[in-house]
Amino acid sequence: FSVPLKDQGEGFPKPDFNLFGSHFDANVRIDDLNLKQSRTGATTVLEKFDFDIAKKRVGNNPLTFKFNGNVSPVGERKSGVIQGSGTITDFLSSAGTLDFKDVSTSIHARVRNLPSVFVDALSKFDTASGFPPSAFLGDLFNATFDAEVEKSQGKVTMDINASACRANFAGIISNGVLYLQDPLKAVFTVTPQLNDVLEKSAKLVVVAMEKPITLYIHDEGFNVPLKDLHIKNMSFKYGQLD
Repeated sequence: FSVPLKDQGEGFPKPDFNLFGSHFDANVRIDDLNLKQSRTGATTVLEKFDFDIAKKRVGNNPLTFKFNGNVSPVGERKSGVIQGSGTITDFLSSAGTLDFKDVSTSIHARVRNLPSVFVDALSKFDTASGFPPSAFLGDLFNATFDAEVEKSQGKVTMDINASACRANFAGIISNGVLYLQDPLKAVFTVTPQLNDVLEKSAKLVVVAMEKPITLYIHDEGFNVPLKDLHIKNMSFKYGQLD
């Protein structure tokens, strides 16, 4: 493990946690960790979770990672798994900031029976500010994610099969911009949590629903730059919510 030090004049130098100037080879092991969701009180146990991450040379050199663990929602008969691995190269500027303009990456991950509140936590979502991912996903979800990108050219696919949502995404990355290879399709039902959010934010309550809600976004005209990857920067010509 090595990080550069920043001279502060007087006093001790301060560590400069700059990825460009650092190298490391680390492992995190969690044997047993109970996680409780504050809103619902639901408890999930994370067991035998290993996370390896390494960047073995300073500069804009590859970062590799691998993770594997078991998830057991308390009170549920189903147990789940979290697995994934990947390599990312050419993702840093000399200043140490993230720069995906010429990024290359190979990432493969899958989750099975994962409580969706994990997604809320990983996305650093403030549940008081809007729509948490768990409101759309339901209690549990399964997903696969695959990405093969070389110098900002490649493919990204993601399949989600959750308690309250099914979605398929197939994208193409070209010159640092993400496009749809096929139309984006999603089907979801209104969960009690989503109903609570709708009531608080829009004063709207879904009393009864004869069929699931379908979301369709046509691939033509869809694009979002990787440099500013955010839903607010997404553009598309045609979408339908039924």
